[in-house]
Amino acid sequence: MNPMIRKELRQRMRERRGWLLPSLYLLALGAVVTFAYFVTTMDENGRSNTQGATVGVALFLTLAYSQLALLLLMAPIFSAGAITIEKEQRTLAGLLTSLLTSGQIWWGKFVSSLLFVLLLLVTSLPVLSIAFAFGGIGPWEVFSATLTTIIVLASMSAIGLYCSSVFRRSIHATAVSYATVVAISVVTAVIFFCSAPQ
Repeated sequence: MNPMIRKELRQRMRERRGWLLPSLYLLALGAVVTFAYFVTTMDENGRSNTQGATVGVALFLTLAYSQLALLLLMAPIFSAGAITIEKEQRTLAGLLTSLLTSGQIWWGKFVSSLLFVLLLLVTSLPVLSIAFAFGGIGPWEVFSATLTTIIVLASMSAIGLYCSSVFRRSIHATAVSYATVVAISVVTAVIFFCSAPQ
């Protein structure tokens, strides 16, 4: 295993956010599930008359998009400061003179930032699978949503790491990473809604 990955993962899991972030993330997803369930099942008279498959599809779509939005908010936090923190602590020169190549350093920073976000994604799979109980979706939908989320998160982590290598301070790299995430998300949403059949 790349020693950079091992060092970064140990450091991340020893921090308080190593256990606090997954807990808050699952609480937020649980609140979204509860809200989506009541919105989907209750009509204007307060009676529940919705079929199970309809509830399952609504829960799955709500959870998939909510999960993607939450993870997109968290991805720049872990990747945008990966190299700038080395510059701020003046440890980058020592890292560059180590036995690791520049590619190994970049790969270690990228994988460690992506693995923590993927940990959050894996912890949310049981919540995402609640929709199975209602029907309307199958394993292929869960797999395709998870794979798409992983690809998007890997792309955003790479963008955050690029910003981290360009800027000298973490706050600037994080701000530009968030601006890029928002710009890409807004452009994608506009294209999606404009190309959707009326």
